[in-house]
Amino acid sequence: MKKRMAECVLSAKKVLVAGKDTDRRSVLTGAAIRGGMLLAVFLLVFAGFSLVTFAKNAGKRQAEFERRETMESCFISECRTYLKEAGFAYAGVNLTKVTNEKGVYEYNLLLCHEGFRNLDDDGEFLIRRDLEKMMKEKDLGKITICFN
Repeated sequence: MKKRMAECVLSAKKVLVAGKDTDRRSVLTGAAIRGGMLLAVFLLVFAGFSLVTFAKNAGKRQAEFERRETMESCFISECRTYLKEAGFAYAGVNLTKVTNEKGVYEYNLLLCHEGFRNLDDDGEFLIRRDLEKMMKEKDLGKITICFN
């Protein structure tokens, strides 16, 4: 009976792994190490993927920023040319960009010229309409035009 009990205790401490008697504690430790290594590899792959995705998005944002900068510069040049042809040479043109919390761009265009004081509502409307049309062609966003 004692021998039988000793065999039960021994079998509880030993596990048959790949045809060899192995201590149960070493089997669990080995499994924990393999699991930890698997987790570490998974985390490294995930971190690498996240870094590549972040770099791609940063490149897209930079390209979009440069495109907008170019379009804004062209718009300002076109505004100056339009105003010069309309009889407002040397008009001041100030374009201010505002980005709201949703990432939508809105622009404030301030036009300064002594001749704007003599402009009637129809003349102001025509200038505003033409400049808004130019802005839409550039696909830059909403614009608010102020005359000073």
